[in-house]
This record gives sequence, C-alpha cells and structure tokens, in this order.
Amino acid sequence: MKYFELLWNALTQGFGNTGITSSRIVVALGLSFVIGIYIFYVYRAVAKDGFYSRSFSIAMGILAPIMAAMVLTMQSSLIISLSSIGALSIIRFRTPIKDPMDLLFLFWSIGSGIMCGAGVYEIAVISTLMVTIGILILSILPIKKSPYLLVINGDDFHHEKAIMEVIHAHTKYRKVKSKNITSAGFDMVLEIKTEDESALLTALKEQKGVLSLSLLEHDGELRG
Repeated sequence: MKYFELLWNALTQGFGNTGITSSRIVVALGLSFVIGIYIFYVYRAVAKDGFYSRSFSIAMGILAPIMAAMVLTMQSSLIISLSSIGALSIIRFRTPIKDPMDLLFLFWSIGSGIMCGAGVYEIAVISTLMVTIGILILSILPIKKSPYLLVINGDDFHHEKAIMEVIHAHTKYRKVKSKNITSAGFDMVLEIKTEDESALLTALKEQKGVLSLSLLEHDGELRG
C-alpha cells in the first residue's frame, strides 16, 4: 500500500505544482473525448466504402483523449515527460495507411488531443470546425470523368479502318494504347471517353471482324 500511496502523492503533488487542477483535467479529457467522437462520425460519413475501417475509426475517436491525458501527464513532471518520450520512441506502428484521407484524420485526432491537453481549447474547437468545412468543400468539388479502356479482339485486321470510324463517331477522345496482330487475328487496346457506352459497344459489335469487346473503367481520379 505504501507504494501506491507514494505514487498517488507524487502524481497529485506533481499536478499541483504545475497548476493543473481537477477541473482542468476533466475539461481537457471531456472536450478531447467529444472531439474524438465527432471525428469518428465525420470519418464514417466521408470515408470511401472500400477503405472504411470501423476499428480505425474507433481508434481515432479514442486517440484524442489519450493524447490529452499524455500531454497533461507530461506537464506534471520532467521525469515523466522524458519517460513517455522514451516509451513512445520504441513503439513501432505497422498499421498500413490505405487512403491518404486516413492520415489526415489521424493527425486531426492527435492534434486535437494535444491542443486540449495543452489547454488551448479555443484553438481545438476552431481548428475542428475549419477542418470539417475544408473536408466538405474539397470533397464536393467536381472531378473529371476518368477514361475507359476499350479492348477489341478481332479475326481480320483489314477491318481496322471501319472499326476506327465507328469509334471516332461515338467518342470525343480516343488513343490507341496497344496493338497486337497475329495470324489468327488482332487485339487493340484504346483509351476512350464517351457519353454513351452502350451505343458504342452496340455499333462495334455489328462491325465485321470484331469477335469480342471489353470496356474497362479506370478506378483512379482526375484533376478537375
């Protein structure tokens, strides 16, 4: 019991010497927890379905009060702060970041916790609102539609001219990416932009020499 009493006295005396009161601890941890829950819901609303991770969002929601508690603890004693830095230096975080937006939310949660722990509550709240507004504005900005990849497999390369005429008529942009000719037929891969994919495929299917068609959509994004 003496060990726990000494530890408790050291902690309380340390906080007392730095002017950290119980009310400040409650406010810092409470506000950081509220901001963490807020970040949790914002991440769930804007994260892509293919990249969303519930465990990652929960970790971000709890990370803010943890960081606030660490900052408060570091303020109580120089020895504790140095020990905490040493402990963090040996921890290796191997969780892969699948989406750059995850990194933004991670720093947002950590930064909010540090601000609350340091007692700059106004900056924590204002920065949270500004980050939210920035995410909403930038996420609704229009982006260009990515081109399609059209794969044509045929049995006679002499029909290429007629096939290209059909492609020109149904696309506003086209570029031959690869062309392969063999004794059995030919293969072509084109990068195209079209407003009516069905009309293009229907017109190409009726052309002589076309055996099969494949239209692939690009998963990437283009600058607006």
